[in-house]
Amino acid sequence: MELKITDYLRIIADLCLNRENAESRIENAERIVHKIQRQLNIPEEYEAAVAILSVLFSVCSINGRIPFKRFKMKMGLNEITVVQEDFVYLLNNQYIELGKYANSIEWIKITSKLYNQIWHDMKQENHKLFMLLAGRELNEPQLKFLKSQLFNDGLDIAELFKMAVVCRQFEAAQSIIDFGFDMNKEYEIMAYELFICSQMKSSKFCIDFYLKQGLKITDTLLNEIMKHAEDNRNDFEIEKAIELIDELRHYVSNN
Repeated sequence: MELKITDYLRIIADLCLNRENAESRIENAERIVHKIQRQLNIPEEYEAAVAILSVLFSVCSINGRIPFKRFKMKMGLNEITVVQEDFVYLLNNQYIELGKYANSIEWIKITSKLYNQIWHDMKQENHKLFMLLAGRELNEPQLKFLKSQLFNDGLDIAELFKMAVVCRQFEAAQSIIDFGFDMNKEYEIMAYELFICSQMKSSKFCIDFYLKQGLKITDTLLNEIMKHAEDNRNDFEIEKAIELIDELRHYVSNN
């Protein structure tokens, strides 16, 4: 299964948010940053621009602002001078918006341009649902709208379910299960998702949710995870996938 832009963004953000070894995280992120640059048509000299977008994608709700001081702290940036050109590029190309007060930057946000490029091939109705989930703050009317639209023709319910979990919209994800989505029948999709999760410390909450909602750990599922790891070993760390497989086997033996 082909890796999606959203998966690359999640993995890059995880690497950039890990402040244990700044030199190592930049080196590891560079291995896959160039793929995103090609897909989003971002010039090669703006590697940090992809890191900025990835972290914002990870920590911001859609149309949501994050205090600029908090953003700098999450990225481990004392000053932005080293990535100033990347910020200018993102601003000039309308990927980000900055809020200023006097001579200081108060907040930063992603514009809809990134989300539209990520999900440009969806039908209009499906796009609305994904954008809704990416907002991370569904109120009751929005949740009812989501439920009423779950069986639109052409809707990729599995992808919608995974995005709901990634965006911590657990009530929406639970509703999708209640409406008949069966993770265990979609083992190939779930194996792919678990492989992606294996590459990120910050995705443990996703794995916990899948297990609590009844995902069965079978040899078929584990073999499929390993297949994804082997197919993508040039871009990702196969050892992390093996480690997750061992943890899942241990989970089965203790439950």
